[in-house]
Amino acid sequence: MIEVAFFDFDDTLIVHSYLDGHEPNEGVEDCANIWLGDRYNDETYMAPLVMQLFVLELNRKGIPCYGLTYDANSMAANIKKTILDEKYPKCFKEVIVTATPEKKIEVMKGYCRAFNVPLKNVLFVDDRQPTLDLSRQSGITSTTPQEVLCKDVCAIMKELGFKDESNS
Repeated sequence: MIEVAFFDFDDTLIVHSYLDGHEPNEGVEDCANIWLGDRYNDETYMAPLVMQLFVLELNRKGIPCYGLTYDANSMAANIKKTILDEKYPKCFKEVIVTATPEKKIEVMKGYCRAFNVPLKNVLFVDDRQPTLDLSRQSGITSTTPQEVLCKDVCAIMKELGFKDESNS
């Protein structure tokens, strides 16, 4: 049974649509935009509806959700938290930023040790296959955003061990 969920931010919870055709490169201009709060404006990102419904259902079941992102610029953490609060109101306890994508696994293992949660009871959603492979090797229940988006939310919940309470 899933006890906690961790979600990657970029291209998982938030899909980017950059107006000028290029992604931020964390250069001086992008850092200036972060200071000005302009890196992520309404025109450059969206939260897929099915992902929003999935996160809301996890919340309804009492499953704590965390944003878990790799970002070379630590300034982005607060902005990403602001975006999650806007697109997923009151759904995420925290946004955790790691130095590398691989460090995400250590963060989840640390959570499990701290809160006595078996690794198999952690759900991890990420778009990077190498990171998913590492998490699966560690025993963490892992999936891609595409799998979430392509399946019915109820079917996913059943696969994760939740019972259908609508017939009770």
